[in-house]
Amino acid sequence: LDRLTSAKLPMTIDDDVTARVAALDGDEKQLLELASARGSVFWRGGFLALHRSSLEAPEFWSPEDTEDVDRMDEVLSDLVERDYILKLPDSTFPATDEYIFKHNKERVAIAQRMSAAVALRYHQSIADWMEHQSNVYSNEEYCAMLADHQDLGGGAFEAGLTFLRAGNLARAVYASAKASEYYEKGLALLGERAVGPRLEALHNYGDVLQLTGRIDDALAAYGEMRSLAYRLDLGGKGGAAHNRIGRLYREIGSLDDASQHFNTALALFQSVGDVRGVASTIDDIGKLHWMKGEYDLALRELREGLTRRQKLGDRRSIAVSLNNLGLVLQDSGDFKSALSAFEQALKIRREIGDLIGVVLTLNNQGKVFQALRDFEQALKLFGEARDQIREIGDRNRLALILTNMGETYDSMSQPNKAIDVLQQAEELCDELGDKLGLAEALRGLGKAYMLQGDLVRARDSIGRAVDLFASVRSKVHLGTALRTLGEITAAGGWGAAHTKSAREYYARSVAIFEQTGNEVELARTYKVYSRFLKTEPEFADDDAARAEADQMQARAEEIFQRLSISVADRSGAHPVQGQ
Repeated sequence: LDRLTSAKLPMTIDDDVTARVAALDGDEKQLLELASARGSVFWRGGFLALHRSSLEAPEFWSPEDTEDVDRMDEVLSDLVERDYILKLPDSTFPATDEYIFKHNKERVAIAQRMSAAVALRYHQSIADWMEHQSNVYSNEEYCAMLADHQDLGGGAFEAGLTFLRAGNLARAVYASAKASEYYEKGLALLGERAVGPRLEALHNYGDVLQLTGRIDDALAAYGEMRSLAYRLDLGGKGGAAHNRIGRLYREIGSLDDASQHFNTALALFQSVGDVRGVASTIDDIGKLHWMKGEYDLALRELREGLTRRQKLGDRRSIAVSLNNLGLVLQDSGDFKSALSAFEQALKIRREIGDLIGVVLTLNNQGKVFQALRDFEQALKLFGEARDQIREIGDRNRLALILTNMGETYDSMSQPNKAIDVLQQAEELCDELGDKLGLAEALRGLGKAYMLQGDLVRARDSIGRAVDLFASVRSKVHLGTALRTLGEITAAGGWGAAHTKSAREYYARSVAIFEQTGNEVELARTYKVYSRFLKTEPEFADDDAARAEADQMQARAEEIFQRLSISVADRSGAHPVQGQ
């Protein structure tokens, strides 16, 4: 018992850490202090830079004079042998070894014992060394690490610029969330300085915010870019800001707002002779006309935009114009020309590595195969597009692709699968504030619920879709939604009042497609409207109604045959497509 009471209890982990840190000599302590300032990973080369920072350079620097290098290697080897650090088999930076702390608690304990002044000097030394390593500015992770050390070493301005470079690197590989984080840090550190880099960063920051669904934040970034350009009387930069704001509004279905910003951008680009900006905005205005169902105007603007871009030789922009032209040609019923335009766009986008462009053109090709009733090929293309866009992290376009998959399942009479993907699209669009996308998802859900026989949910979904389409003033989308609402109302069998409403919905759909010149959708509405008049018991003895039905059926067949639309595709839906 006497021996038991006199025995020492084992040390706690903290006690052990304290004892091991206290056992370090001066060189070892300084080396590990610098290592702890670097973080979890550190490199041999930086230690020498710190050691020599307090020495005078020799008058003649001989590469054979390696006394300090040998001493540093000796210390590192000893620390490895005593289990303080581990040497890694490969190093991020060439010509220098890479190490990590074996026990993180020791790293934290050493860092906590450093004074603020010592830590500042260490971070300055680390930043100076890292800045001259060959691949720092080609890797966003290490570029951001350099920026952190510059900031902690008192170089806020330099850190701000380096964070912006890290943001550009992350954006280039579609790491949108990381890019937005770096841009935010960089812009905050720069404050009102470095106008040129700030303007570029605000443009790119808005882009990645939009890709990750942060619509309000993206508008704020573009708005700040516009304000800065206005203050400095930079018409080209102001045009770029208005153009991006217009695209954002167009993407979420605020078409009138988009039109105002595009027209402003065009005027600014023209005032400064920015031919690239003029060509881009003309193309954007053309796509806006397409979304409004104004096909003649859309084709005119898009062809002019394509011609201007071909003169400039910008392959990325040429692909955008070809893709947008394909959208209008498809809606106009010229499927062969549309497919040709998409194939040209996809070829260019693959060759130049435009991943988002590839996704959007795959999506549009999927719609062509959907129109041709080759549903398996359509789903294959949509699936490839979905997988790629998930890797990129673009939630807006993910919702678009999911909606198109749901529409395909609707056409295949598989409502359960349709509802599954369309509910995902609905949730995404609701979170993102995308009114046009939400309306498309709700219209698809309306059809799926109708296929299930759940007419109450079907009517609720399509009713919400009609209201949203009307609010964003997208005529073609409204026309297709009204047609679906007519089908759901007619299927309800709820009496004379609903039969009258169904007829009114069909008539409004016909009027919209006649006005816009969308013959494909007009013929599809004629077909279902004619069937409704022929099969609804209330019109069994109505000769005028039956004559109207025969006339619409004949007009639909004439359009289908002239446009070479397959019999199976004559009840299709308006496509949801992308740039």
